[in-house]
Amino acid sequence: MTDMQSEQTVEVTLRQALSRLYDPAFLRRSPLVTLLGLAQTPNVAEDLRHTLEESIEALKPSKATSNPRGQRHYQILFYRYVQQFSQRAVADQLGVCTRHLRREQAAAIEALAESLRVRSRLSERDLTGSNEGAVPNNGEEDVAREMSWLGDSLADQLTEVAPVLGEALELAKTLAHRYSVCLDLSLDDLPWVAIAPTVLKQVALNLLTSAIHSVAGGHVLLTARADRNEVVLHIAASADSLRPDEHLDWDQTVIAISQRLAGLFNGRLLVSKEIGTLRADLVLPSAEQILVLAIEDNADTLQLWQRYVQDSRFRLVGTKEPEKALALAVELQPRLIVLDVMMPGLDGWGLLAQLRHHPQTSTIPVLVCTVLPQRELALSLGASEFISKPVTYRAFRAALERQYAALLCEPEH
Repeated sequence: MTDMQSEQTVEVTLRQALSRLYDPAFLRRSPLVTLLGLAQTPNVAEDLRHTLEESIEALKPSKATSNPRGQRHYQILFYRYVQQFSQRAVADQLGVCTRHLRREQAAAIEALAESLRVRSRLSERDLTGSNEGAVPNNGEEDVAREMSWLGDSLADQLTEVAPVLGEALELAKTLAHRYSVCLDLSLDDLPWVAIAPTVLKQVALNLLTSAIHSVAGGHVLLTARADRNEVVLHIAASADSLRPDEHLDWDQTVIAISQRLAGLFNGRLLVSKEIGTLRADLVLPSAEQILVLAIEDNADTLQLWQRYVQDSRFRLVGTKEPEKALALAVELQPRLIVLDVMMPGLDGWGLLAQLRHHPQTSTIPVLVCTVLPQRELALSLGASEFISKPVTYRAFRAALERQYAALLCEPEH
């Protein structure tokens, strides 16, 4: 464990776990697994998620008590993390601005952390280890909180690589000119990456400026390529001439903060140095496009749903012909299906039965969306979720997020 990691507080660790509540791989590595006594359970990720959800639910005041603050804490944590609403959506729901939500969300997480401490007898010593006589690094704690907040608030953003790197290069040109450094950019055709554009630009700027300072009068080349499910950004900085006693090196403070920023989005930064050359590889996960098939005979409704998923990781393909929908689902193999019920010809109930019985579509979650008050019927016939029409942006996106998160939590066969 590094010094930086050992300085984490329960609140920071808790915020990180909440922001990845439906990411089993991340939850399995969370320090909370050990702290909450879950290390020996059969499915630590699922058990940790259930523990956190139950702890959030426990904050909800009973009808017999009047506790506005507790109710507010519960609402923020429930909508933001359990329901996976965006910060803006939660702020709109509660009638506050996003800046005010930030303060209230921090207070809600502190309340949840205190509840967990009482419940499991946790302390900061449990998390940080026994460091007798150590002086608390309050500055590092502030950085850790800010990092955690960034990872939380920007977690669902995706980035088109080329324009962002182009912006970073333009910003670095003035500094490069001052140090007589030649900057070059060479990019392949790249998929989008799962990192916030502001974070990617800043990490790229960090690396470019550190390289420019180190190789005055030399060259800096930034390239990027796709490698399976990742995108690799490579920086090679070389000096044209060096004195015998001169050694190139990265600014370690810049590298440390850049590694932490990349790590917030499951990325990694690797740096190295050779005689006359500095190298850095920023490896980022490609943004998975989650295909959603929408079966709806109303063209206006399909267009509305298309707008609902703009600038998100969901890609919605719509069809107005229910008779062709089964064949389309078999061909496309979408991760999720949204199904209307009241359609001409083959209605939604009949199509739901076909989808559930076809071997190539039987496991695809189906979200029934209708004006009919038939939630129980839809679920009994095999639907994974029921959405009442007319459906709002928040409700539609939250339903997609819930069902996709449920897919990720299913055990591997």
